[in-house]
Formats: sequence, structure tokens, C-alpha cells
Amino acid sequence: MLRHAFENINVIELGGYIVGSYCGSLLADLGANVIKFEPLTGDGLRPQLGAFQGWNRGVKGVAVNLRTDEGKTILNKLAEKADVLVQNLRQGIAEQWEADYASLSRINPGIVYWASPGYGQSGPYIEKPAFDPLLQARSGIMDAQGGTGSPPVYLRSSVCDYTGAMLGAFGVALALFNRVKTGKGQYLHSALLNASIAAQSGELLNYNGKKEEPRMEYWGKEATYRLYRTEDDWIFIGFEDDTSWLALCKALDHEELTFASEFDTPAKRRANAAHLAQILESIFSRNTSQHWLDLLERAEIPCSPVNYSRDLFTHPQILENDLMFEHQTQSLGPLKQQGMLIKLSETPGNLQRGAPGLGQHTDEILAELGYSEGSIQQMRENRIIL
Repeated sequence: MLRHAFENINVIELGGYIVGSYCGSLLADLGANVIKFEPLTGDGLRPQLGAFQGWNRGVKGVAVNLRTDEGKTILNKLAEKADVLVQNLRQGIAEQWEADYASLSRINPGIVYWASPGYGQSGPYIEKPAFDPLLQARSGIMDAQGGTGSPPVYLRSSVCDYTGAMLGAFGVALALFNRVKTGKGQYLHSALLNASIAAQSGELLNYNGKKEEPRMEYWGKEATYRLYRTEDDWIFIGFEDDTSWLALCKALDHEELTFASEFDTPAKRRANAAHLAQILESIFSRNTSQHWLDLLERAEIPCSPVNYSRDLFTHPQILENDLMFEHQTQSLGPLKQQGMLIKLSETPGNLQRGAPGLGQHTDEILAELGYSEGSIQQMRENRIIL
């Protein structure tokens, strides 16, 4: 019986930056043996020490020059027994390294091969640079976040990369499930462009008679669904129904608003959102966030404080659900980061290790492939490995 969902699944990761790396890390969390290939200079985001840990935990790391024949041989040896390969290489690089699906499936017909190109496999954009903010901009995410009549807003969280990594892990799981039934591997891809669309599944809709939804500026979409500045911080309220509106007016001790003809239906509150927001801004600014949250929660009005990331490490709800994990890392020592996010009762997964140092497991992996200490040292001197 398997202890973890992807136990005994061997994965080669030719990922870099976020989407490929995080996909490999998600598979490692669920028990896969993931080997991350890096160039001798390292992943381009290694200088971001803390963030690199978040995108690369759980994997083993080798530093190999895949432009050399010897480096390609190392990859081929691993591919012979691999179950999965994940990559987000620039267009044409996999072919140059003989690491494309056509090449590796000849060595191992059962391999599941996931690629995450920037803009898909064809079309006028396939040669263009593709990383998260560019896709945020091209896909309309930044404009939508800014709101009608306001400047676009850059999302600091790499929503396209993270969505892309999750699509990749989901696709790999589906392909492995199919292989159990058919014995066949396959090629799959889900470009960053696809991820940017998946992240907007409720917004990218078009149909006859569709009206442009009125949006306020970046702090929310309407007066009862937005951020408000309090005396000492920020809170968010979120509702559109009449029941919550009546409860809000009563809780704020401004029941006269319930009789105002410009606010007495959801449609009117949307149409007059700017005026209503000014009124509520004035009210909320007169007391602290905690005062308002206590009052609103007693009235059963959906609301939330605006927490800061640092708050989550000690937040009781996070801790109660075991969503933080502490382990030892090579570069940063003790590190707290997200715990296991998918809870499986029978095959729970395994937070195996922190992100590897550059080339940390090169000797170990090559020894397992049958390379002698002498040949490993010779390759290191020839700058084939680190």
C-alpha cells in the first residue's frame, strides 16, 4: 500500500523561475522523487533566497550543463526510468538539449511529459518573453484589478505562475491515472496564457445582452463589497443582499440609510456606489478596525480584517489546520513556510526537505546512475557538472 499519493513516482524537472519549479514542488509534496536540473549558474531566481525556498522545496537538485553531450547522457539515463518530466523552457530549448517529448518518448514511451510554454505551441506570440507580470498585463488581469476608469494594478502574487503550476500538477495526475489504465505516456501542456485565462473563469464571459459590470476603483467593486480605511487600519466588507444591508445600517447606528431612496435596492446601491462609499468611509474612519469587526460580526455581516503575511505564521486558524511547517534549510537555517495544502486521509504526502543548494545532490544522483567517483570528478573539472 502506498504511503503517499505519488510515492515511487520519479520526476525530472527542467523548470526554472516559478511555474515549472512550483509544479515540481507540488508533486514532491505528495511523495514524488523529483530531481531538479539547473544550469551551472543556477536557477534565475536563486538570488531570491526565501522565495526560492517556497517554489522549490521537496526536490533534489543537480547542476548539469545540458548543452554538452555528457550532460544530455545524464538526462537520458534518468529519463529511461522516469515517470514524469516537467519543464517551462523557452521555445526551442528542449529540442536543443534533446529533452523534448519526441526525443525522450523514444527512450521511454511511458513518460508523462508536461510543458508550460509562455503563449502556447503556435501563434504570433510564441517567441515573445513570457513571465507572470507580462501575462497579467496581456490577459486583462491588471486592468480588471484596477477597475473602470482607474490605472491598472500589478498583482504582487504571481497568480499566473501559481495557477499554471497547479494546472500542470493536475494534468500530470490525470496523465498518470490514464497510464495506469492504458500503459501509455503522453504529452501535455498548459501555457502561462492558459493559466491567465483559468485565473479569470468568472470574468471572461461573453453573451448576448451582457452588460458591462460597473466597478469601482482598486479597493472594491461596489460600496458594500470593498475595503474601508478605519481609524487605525483597513477592513473589508462583502455583501450585496438586502438582509445584510439592513443589518449594516442598524449595526452602524445609521438606520436612516435604509429609507434613503437612492440605496433601498441592490441595483440602486450599485448605481449610487460612489456616494454610498463616501458615507461609509466617513463612518468607518471614526473608530478602530477591531471595534468595527466586533460590531459587524455580531450583526452577521461578512467582513474581514486586512491581515499581513507575517500575521499568518501565528494565526490560530492557520495553525489549527496545520497550514504552516518548519524545517531546516541549507541556505537559511530554520524556515517556516506553507504546510501540506491538500489533505489526503490515506496517502497524505510528505514534506521531504527544503529547497536544494545549487548542485547539492549531483554526486548522489550520478552515483545512483552508476558513475564512479573518478568520472564524477572529471566531469566537474570539465564544467559539465557543478
